[in-house]
Amino acid sequence: MKQMASMFRRACPDLSSTTDLVVAEEDLVVERRTARGTQTGELMGIAATGKRFEMSETRIVRIVLPPDPSPSGVYYPFSPPTADSRQ
Repeated sequence: MKQMASMFRRACPDLSSTTDLVVAEEDLVVERRTARGTQTGELMGIAATGKRFEMSETRIVRIVLPPDPSPSGVYYPFSPPTADSRQ
């Protein structure tokens, strides 16, 4: 993923991305993003064109939590806070 982002940044230094929509329902999150930029460098074997582009992507993510998060019923993605860490 980092390599892909780096490749796009080199080819399109003015690349920007906006989140157009986020919808969450139960364990699903859907995100629609739009990226815009100008191809001023080589991109996946395509010579620089100097043209602006716009592309959209949709991501669908399912959030899965452990069946029994903790005795208190509170889920901590890492370790739960301790009395020492709250100070």
